[in-house]
Amino acid sequence: MEDGIIVKNCTKVYHGVSDRVVAVANVSFSVPRGEIYCLMGPSGSGKTTLLNIISGYLEPDTGKVFLLREDIFSMPKEERLKLRLSRLGYVFQDFKLVSFLSAWENIALPAISMGLSEEEINERLRFFEDRLKIKKLYDKLPNELSYGERQRIAFVREVIKSPEVILADEPTSNLDIDLKIEVLKILKELGVKNKSTVLIASHDPIVLDYCNKAIYIINGTLMGIYDTKKLKREFKLSDDTGYIEQVSKLRKELIEGKITEEEFIKRYLELKQEYLNKIGEES
Repeated sequence: MEDGIIVKNCTKVYHGVSDRVVAVANVSFSVPRGEIYCLMGPSGSGKTTLLNIISGYLEPDTGKVFLLREDIFSMPKEERLKLRLSRLGYVFQDFKLVSFLSAWENIALPAISMGLSEEEINERLRFFEDRLKIKKLYDKLPNELSYGERQRIAFVREVIKSPEVILADEPTSNLDIDLKIEVLKILKELGVKNKSTVLIASHDPIVLDYCNKAIYIINGTLMGIYDTKKLKREFKLSDDTGYIEQVSKLRKELIEGKITEEEFIKRYLELKQEYLNKIGEES
């Protein structure tokens, strides 16, 4: 199966006045065409930075990104912009709506740039209007919308283009449960219907129900690519205070030099398996 997204050995480091933050640390993975993966991890784990790199908005310090076979950071900036406009949909966490345009105009602007007519845009909008309850919002400016309403408008703006790759950064964070499910259903349908490659960044476990696989990162480091059912166990594990205390104790011993990195990894994996077995017995 052809890959829609390929990330190869990407690293991004931010340098502050007195510190150095590794936002993404030598990360590699791929997402096949027509599949929907989620990028999971706690807040601050590097999910948004990674999406910005994949989209071509942020260049990594090292590594390569291929979208639809295109090495995006070897492309001229004009070609990269054209690819983002015509073949990529990026649902930003902070929406990035144009403040002086109405909701309808915000949705329509990228589609018009692609050559779609007003009639074609309205025809495509019918697919989303009832499901996401957006028709009544068309004449409002962004500052007249709630966060959830802005999120739905920003979502539709990107997916109405029928892009071949969809990146979505926390696309359900401001929505009630019914609208969350509708957004996730739409993303799954687009993956099947248009063979779109979909990557959703989220820390909401409900997203796992709609994804083929889950990519789990912590502190910019890829921890693994999981079957979504298995990752649900990981989420349950992260809520176990006994497990968290044991891991914290191990980390302290490593920092204080009482154990080597090899010992830390061995004992951490043994501890993790012990608690996963415990969860399996209880479920």
